[in-house]
Amino acid sequence: RRAAALALAAAGARTETRAELLRVLDTDDPGLDAIGHALRAWDDPARETYTLRVANRLFGEDAYTFEEPYLARVRAAFGAPVARLDFIGAPEPSRALINGWGAEHTRDRIRALIPEGAIDALTRRVLVNAVYLDARWETPFDRNATRPVTFRVDGRTAVEVDTMHATRTLAYGQIAGAPIVELPYRGDELAMRFVLPAEGTPPEAWATEAHLSDTTALGSQRVALSLPKFRLEPATIPLEDHLTALGMPLAFDDDRADFTGMANPPNAGDRLHVSSAFH
Repeated sequence: RRAAALALAAAGARTETRAELLRVLDTDDPGLDAIGHALRAWDDPARETYTLRVANRLFGEDAYTFEEPYLARVRAAFGAPVARLDFIGAPEPSRALINGWGAEHTRDRIRALIPEGAIDALTRRVLVNAVYLDARWETPFDRNATRPVTFRVDGRTAVEVDTMHATRTLAYGQIAGAPIVELPYRGDELAMRFVLPAEGTPPEAWATEAHLSDTTALGSQRVALSLPKFRLEPATIPLEDHLTALGMPLAFDDDRADFTGMANPPNAGDRLHVSSAFH
């Protein structure tokens, strides 16, 4: 899912811009068809155990010409045509429409998919990917076992937080000294992973690919778990610096970016580059 927006961009990239995107995606092909098939399989309204909505859309400037083979490939992979908006004449209303679309497809959880100022009269396309999950734990916590416990929100500041407690058999292990436990959702198809870093450890030391997705270090084990009650709130994170550091600076270069597979106007000054990327 996280590769969907980058795959949409890579499908329209050419030359070294495409090569950089594919290296970041760790593939030799953006695989739009496979990604689109997987996302449509997740978005199954008949599923009874949990609700997972995945929405992808390409929004394009109404007066801008995109390459038809690219549009056809996007339609085939994701089942959605390009939505035309007036970015030149009405950038802010266009942003509001995209955010309304995002809110609709995430049951009003993500209301500001595109932050203020991200769309202006120079915007020609917006690639959007949003996901919404509504799921219950396979084994709910006992409300009577919830009690206040001291929790250090930044490793230093102590606050009293209602904390859930349970002893059960779970997927558990350690990676680089950080204990990891997974709580399965109802249906046992999905799970949430919790990583407990060592005291004083910065996030970049434990929020690695191994910590977040490696399953080889986990085994079935009886675990006494204490978990603070929490609420996840949507937040917009700029990605340009991160993606550039990963090895795709050309996509953000307005002089050298090559997205001519997506749009190839005769005036080189009208060609596309990525101005902003958000998670």
